[in-house]
Amino acid sequence: MRRAGSALGAAAAGAVLYGTLVERNAFTLRQFDVPVLEPGARPIRVLHLSDLHITARQHRKHAWIRGLADLRPDLVINTGDSLSAADAIPAVMHALEPLSAFPAVFVPGNNDYYAPRFRNPLVYFRPHIRRDYGPPLPWPQMATALTQAGWIDVTHVRTTLSIGGQEVALSGTDDPHLRRARYDLVAGTAPVNAAVRIGVTHSPEPFLLRRFANDGYDLVLAGHTHGGQVRIPFGPALVTNCGIERTRARWLHQWDGGMYFHVCAGLGTNPYAPIRFCCRPEATLLTLVPRS
Repeated sequence: MRRAGSALGAAAAGAVLYGTLVERNAFTLRQFDVPVLEPGARPIRVLHLSDLHITARQHRKHAWIRGLADLRPDLVINTGDSLSAADAIPAVMHALEPLSAFPAVFVPGNNDYYAPRFRNPLVYFRPHIRRDYGPPLPWPQMATALTQAGWIDVTHVRTTLSIGGQEVALSGTDDPHLRRARYDLVAGTAPVNAAVRIGVTHSPEPFLLRRFANDGYDLVLAGHTHGGQVRIPFGPALVTNCGIERTRARWLHQWDGGMYFHVCAGLGTNPYAPIRFCCRPEATLLTLVPRS
């Protein structure tokens, strides 16, 4: 029993070291095809970023994000939690600078409004407990910097972009995790003449996915979950920190047999929990293709 306990302890310590020193820096590009276009339409390549959680000294992460511009996406969508510190705006803008050359939109996440703080990990297994937030972050200044660089803020906005001669309808909300989402401000049937209709929000809350689906959106992009951040090997996330099921905490899924939704596991972590296990930090290239 002692030997078994020692072996288990050593394995746990090794997993923590691996998740802290190796996997959380193993940045990965995921790729999925999403069949949401009409037959014969030209594919649209969408780069989905989320949960960057940038601080000023994360130079490896900054460089990796900058390198994503080599993909030359048709559209970039950032679903929030770009900040992790009050002094990180210049670092965020440096990381995203090459991507500003492409059509790009964004919405905020909860950690764009409030700095991360240390929490007992067991809190995440009690989703209804009241949580205290960290110090306010300068999100208005961050949003202004992004818009001045050419990014479009789709927080409670409906808009249409022309991407390669095809109309892409976009609609976004504020962060539902902080209960700031006001879907009624963008409610209504999505434009039927658009090539594709995309919803944008930070957290994949079922009540929001349901409303986007009812309004005729083809695809919703979200983040927030970090994919669970710590997952059971070859199994689901331990927690999602939102209303979505643990089995759908990351990647591409169908909501109701019609609308798709993609949850990006994100590139960062809470600075007070710098670990990922069986859940690499990621960005995703979604290729929108014709339906069968």
